[in-house]
Amino acid sequence: MVVKKGLLGLFLLLVSVFCISAEDTAGSIFWQWSSEEDVEFFRYKFEGEDDWIVVPSEKTSLLIDSVDYGKEYTLYVESSYDGEKWSKPGMFAIQVPDVVQTGVQEPVAEDYFPHITVKTSLSFLSLGIYDFINGHDIAGAKYLTLTEPGISVKAQLGWRFNDVVSLYAEYGYSGVDKKETVIPSAYGVDHHSIGLGLGVKVFSIGAFDMSAGFSAGGLFSLNAGYYSISPIFGVSLDFGWTIKDHLRVGIGAGAGISYQPNKDPLYRSMTYLVDCVALTVETRF
Repeated sequence: MVVKKGLLGLFLLLVSVFCISAEDTAGSIFWQWSSEEDVEFFRYKFEGEDDWIVVPSEKTSLLIDSVDYGKEYTLYVESSYDGEKWSKPGMFAIQVPDVVQTGVQEPVAEDYFPHITVKTSLSFLSLGIYDFINGHDIAGAKYLTLTEPGISVKAQLGWRFNDVVSLYAEYGYSGVDKKETVIPSAYGVDHHSIGLGLGVKVFSIGAFDMSAGFSAGGLFSLNAGYYSISPIFGVSLDFGWTIKDHLRVGIGAGAGISYQPNKDPLYRSMTYLVDCVALTVETRF
């Protein structure tokens, strides 16, 4: 009867340990057992093994630190008062879950952040303003010249450091016609610009955002068969909508400011190129 009592206590303890240890997320299984205080020895073995391992009563646990997923492990434990007569075995089987069931997953690649951008803009409301700065103090001088609305296109190749700041290289072209000219049939003016710029996202609300751009570079102007090269500084604002992570469309405006030097002080001027409304498309890679 004493042996049966020891067996009952052992079996119930194995059941309780299994309930809290069956989830094998660390690749190991832990068993623990005990019996009456008078027990002097325990012995254990796994199913399929012939030899028992005898341990003193102080040994009350067993750890398998390397298991095979999907395999069942069955442990048998017996108790003894003298090391010769043994109780009937208490046993319990632990089925190690498959990899998917234990939450072990294949590594998942991090979401790719698109760094390279290609942005184009098109405006049919591009204006040119030419201000001969040394003619302001000359009475009756025609120092300010305006153009009819013309066309402007720009292309940018950019690199996004993060979701806020980007650096880009830019090429722009604008073709405008002056409203009046002193040179017969020389109304058209062509402007080509290249430069580097810095883009900054000012704010965003969901898929909508507003960004600002600041650029500096060179301007090549062709007017009535004469060309000039000068520095140009630009600013822009763009309100956009991100359709997907790799595509953004928007509407914006921009202005370029350039100083046109000349040997004759009367011909020194400021050139203002203004895109009143521009449609933009940005693709990200």
